[in-house]
Amino acid sequence: AEELAHGSDPRNPDSLVNSSPDGITLNNLRVAEGRPAGDLVATVRATDPDDANGTGAYEFDFVDGNGSAGNAFFALDGNGTLRTATVLDYESNASHAIRIRVMDDRNASMEKSFAIEVIDLPDQNATLAEQPQPTLPDWLADAQPVGEHAPEWFTSSWFGSFSLTSSPWLYHSDLGWIYALNDGSGNAWIWSENQGWLWTGQALYRYLYRSSDSVWIYFLARKNGRPYFYNSATNSVE
Repeated sequence: AEELAHGSDPRNPDSLVNSSPDGITLNNLRVAEGRPAGDLVATVRATDPDDANGTGAYEFDFVDGNGSAGNAFFALDGNGTLRTATVLDYESNASHAIRIRVMDDRNASMEKSFAIEVIDLPDQNATLAEQPQPTLPDWLADAQPVGEHAPEWFTSSWFGSFSLTSSPWLYHSDLGWIYALNDGSGNAWIWSENQGWLWTGQALYRYLYRSSDSVWIYFLARKNGRPYFYNSATNSVE
């Protein structure tokens, strides 16, 4: 994506000692379609050669320019919290380009564009007759069929029992409906209605990394029809 930096002003001697921010990052570039307006998408952060510890104060906002056509679909507060501004639909737009400016406390700034991918969520209510025969994803290659009495159900030595569909949707006996994508390294990103995007794998589960607030949660148990997790950041059960 195009980056533009705006640095010191030679007419102002004090500004010569200040460098512009040199990077903008988002901790997530995906959002599921159909989520309500105000859904958390990502946290925006800046890097700055004058701020090696990342403790400086920065102001974030949208700007017009190359790669800004999707700005209106999102809301960005000054602290760098990016949320949806409307309900997104994959069939209408599979991605949206946004352009963000970061400014440091001495008014030096830079801009960068990002593409936010909209995840297509297939119909969970599609009948098996409408779907091709499901196959195991690579990250669950160890799973074995439960038996002829439950042809769509499998059991993994580390992930537990789940039911496959022909799409990335799985029904997990503990986590409920999840939308799972192989990350290419043997682990997976999974999306759930209550938790958003989570990252886990064979060497990690029951630990899951939650993208929305950058914390690790630990699956405890399913009780009264819902999963419970331990939040390592707040030392609480949720």
